[in-house]
Amino acid sequence: MARLTPEIVSLRGKPGEEISAQVKIIPSAVPDFNIIKAEAKVAKDIDFTIEKQGTPPDHHFLLTVHNKKESPGRYFDIIVLETDTIPKRDIRVRVSGHLQP
Repeated sequence: MARLTPEIVSLRGKPGEEISAQVKIIPSAVPDFNIIKAEAKVAKDIDFTIEKQGTPPDHHFLLTVHNKKESPGRYFDIIVLETDTIPKRDIRVRVSGHLQP
């Protein structure tokens, strides 16, 4: 359905630093799809944006994930991207974060 590059979002750094990562989501299914809804399961330690880039058939989505955690520690989340495919299919993007003191 889609190829994710990279497959897992890894946010690493120190509290107070600007920490973000991007994932390119390339449609590989026929027919093509759009992302109609996006939400994080936990949504406590991350913010994200998603934008469509390019024009079909050579387009992709760019997911940008930002760290919100302000103290040292680890966290994990999953971003669920709902598509307009029939039957309904979701894309799940795993996020791991590690802030070191």
